[in-house]
Amino acid sequence: MTGYLSIRPVGARSAVRLYSCFLLAGISRTLRPGRFRGPYLYGTSPAVIASGGLRFEIRPRSEDLHYTLPDHKPTVRRHFAPRAGETVVDVGAHIGFYAIRAGACGARVLAIEPNPATARQLRTNARLNGLHALEVLNVALADREGSGTLYVPRLRDGRSSLIRGAAADGADRGLAEVAVTVETLDRVVLPRGEATVDWLLIDTEGAEVAVLTGGPRTLERTTHLLLEVSEGTSEACRRLLDAKGFEIVSEERQTRFTSYLVARRPPVRDR
Repeated sequence: MTGYLSIRPVGARSAVRLYSCFLLAGISRTLRPGRFRGPYLYGTSPAVIASGGLRFEIRPRSEDLHYTLPDHKPTVRRHFAPRAGETVVDVGAHIGFYAIRAGACGARVLAIEPNPATARQLRTNARLNGLHALEVLNVALADREGSGTLYVPRLRDGRSSLIRGAAADGADRGLAEVAVTVETLDRVVLPRGEATVDWLLIDTEGAEVAVLTGGPRTLERTTHLLLEVSEGTSEACRRLLDAKGFEIVSEERQTRFTSYLVARRPPVRDR
């Protein structure tokens, strides 16, 4: 809970909502520690908070607060360093913490989020930070184009996935099924004409092999890659990246079941 103390409310109404949420979460954690999942904003209206110098609207009964913690993805925080004028593609951007951070640095950002409700929230958060040029694309990525089903946990939509087993969570009371448009990484990136993708972030809850398979030409022009993998996909992702000339800088544990591959394209040396 201590990490949440870095979050600040914006306005009196949001302050009441946020601190009530923290109080109830503290009581819940004390009385039912084994079932505590983190603070949720109760009620029916959102609150606006500031985290890491950025503003976010927090939806009630969601995990949005967790996704605004500066350290919720420590590997990304350590390695992701976009600069003004660079191009960032964030696949599985959720409510936009890192996409918005990149936009605030002056980078050109394409944020891809398959869940329609979450994509709307991402756009709201971009507007809150004055990032009207940040592009949000509401599609899922895979190794083919067409349509598909996104499986969305009712309380933990950050685990939404095209793969039912990856989205399933015993803490939820079932999965919502959302029809989505499916594209490939090359299909959405190449028409935008970027000669280089300076930073490619991929967090797709089990679909990472399909995303990489659908983006061979994008990978060839990517400089830095931060890729969330599971124990079941790590080796396949390593092989795909090795075939495209990436150097794996490190593999860092994210959760009990997931890690981040940090990769980069080695600089070309003059002969």
